[in-house]
Amino acid sequence: MRAITPEIRKSHTVKTIVQYARYLKDEQFLEYIPENDRQEARSYLQKLDEPLFIRNMLQPKNRPRKEFSPQIYMHVFTKPEPSDRLISIAVESLVKEFFDYLEQTFFVTIRQKEGHEIILESFEKLNYDMLFWDFLMSQYSDDNLNYRWSLVKALYNLKPYFDPFKIKNSILKNKIPLETRESPSLFNDNSVSNCLFCGREIVDDEIAHGVKGGFASFASQKPQSDIKTQNAIACSICLFASCVSLIRTSNPQGLGYAKNIVLVAESDKEPYEAVFNRLIGISVGSFFTMKNAETSIDKYGETTVTHLAASTAPIELLQDQHVNLTSGASENPLDKRKIIAIKSFEELIGFRKMYKPYDERCFKKIHYDILRGNFFSIFGHLAGLSNRKELIDTGINNGIYRLVRYGVIELDDARIVFGSALLIDAFLPNSWKTAADDAKTDTRKVAYYLDQPEEVLYRLRKISEDTTSISKTFSNEASYKLLKELLQAIYEEEHYGPFQEKINQNELGQEYMRLSLDDVLKVYLYIREYLRKKNKEQEENKMNKIYSDFMAKIKYALVARRPELVEKGGK
Repeated sequence: MRAITPEIRKSHTVKTIVQYARYLKDEQFLEYIPENDRQEARSYLQKLDEPLFIRNMLQPKNRPRKEFSPQIYMHVFTKPEPSDRLISIAVESLVKEFFDYLEQTFFVTIRQKEGHEIILESFEKLNYDMLFWDFLMSQYSDDNLNYRWSLVKALYNLKPYFDPFKIKNSILKNKIPLETRESPSLFNDNSVSNCLFCGREIVDDEIAHGVKGGFASFASQKPQSDIKTQNAIACSICLFASCVSLIRTSNPQGLGYAKNIVLVAESDKEPYEAVFNRLIGISVGSFFTMKNAETSIDKYGETTVTHLAASTAPIELLQDQHVNLTSGASENPLDKRKIIAIKSFEELIGFRKMYKPYDERCFKKIHYDILRGNFFSIFGHLAGLSNRKELIDTGINNGIYRLVRYGVIELDDARIVFGSALLIDAFLPNSWKTAADDAKTDTRKVAYYLDQPEEVLYRLRKISEDTTSISKTFSNEASYKLLKELLQAIYEEEHYGPFQEKINQNELGQEYMRLSLDDVLKVYLYIREYLRKKNKEQEENKMNKIYSDFMAKIKYALVARRPELVEKGGK
């Protein structure tokens, strides 16, 4: 036990202060959070479901600070590390649920140090083994577990190989901890008494679960000193995590679609050749029932599932030009750009979200556009996938960054598309809820008539109350950089004058830009010239189509930033 002040371990101060304020039920301690870190604190409080603390933080009061010197108990948490990638993901999901429980209920701060070391900090001495068993009893009560298990069984069409209720009771009865203790190496004659995946030693009175079909594709091992082949065994933690997880390995006995989603990573550089995530058992049923939809991609559902499954691949594997990913759904290598596109929006359309999207229709459309290679169209449907605006905001900006970084979309196109959307968005109402009805109508018409500059300028001038220029500070540096680079290129190439005069700094040292409606017109002229140079000697009708399609991309980017322009959100 030792005292820690806000000056120590500065990078972790925000969460520590937030948890200490919650621990003492006193929002005054939030005043220790620097202004620049308040958005992080608000996001963390939102995760912890603390609306009252958020409200008080938004209403700062001038009062003396209370002394901040909490006593911190530190615990190095040893996370199970199963050797099988999919079982590892399942266990990580269980660990994350437990950590969320600790943060929410016991004011614990989780710190991930370099490597795999995890530090748990609390203001009281806690028994984490006991809390894990309490967590299992509360979060996985019989009713909750029955619901979760029913979902997984239906999702995978599983045979009842294991009973998760017995596994949970085995953990509770035998007091099996979530953390791993030191275990002997798996590669010896005694390995039959160890979990095949995480190496945990199986105690005598614990249930030893034999690994069989429906769980793993290698179901036996042969001790060196015995001619008899024995079933490998899995510990209760690995097995329970896999049972309640949407992620599993399987053979075709337990999964009708397994043959479609065997992923193989092959390299033309010897000696590397491996089956990647063998027989990934994913089938998402009605979410990929695309009746009456265009089927230009053969077997849309199977192809989508394989790309979705492949999105679990490490980014290093996807970037390696010498590695091809193939699947049972197609003889041709999977398109890595499509895999990266799914991976770029993991929180909204990825592996963890597939079973319960906020809007199933938008979820389908995004994956369909990805399969067709319409990567900009993703942004047209993002607003319908979350009821949390901050997730949309961060999801958009992070997704743009990844799509550009990993070469899914070209930088020049991205700079123009997202820079133009950000520029137009700067002149739209700051708050949709408080905006006048006329402003809302004109905002919708801006999006509707986006390919007509005269209409857009007319509507923006009305919304902006005849103001021809505004000062705008942008909270996201990546987005701001795209807009800044776009306008700078336009000013320099077209000789509009010194661009640097548009850039200023406020009292806090934040950079902001002076924008005018003339900038909007300059961008439209630039887009016309850019497309003309890029598509030389095209007929007029073809050029009009190219222009219209390009403006549609800008509209998608604008709609993603303005969820209210989506039909159900614009009431």
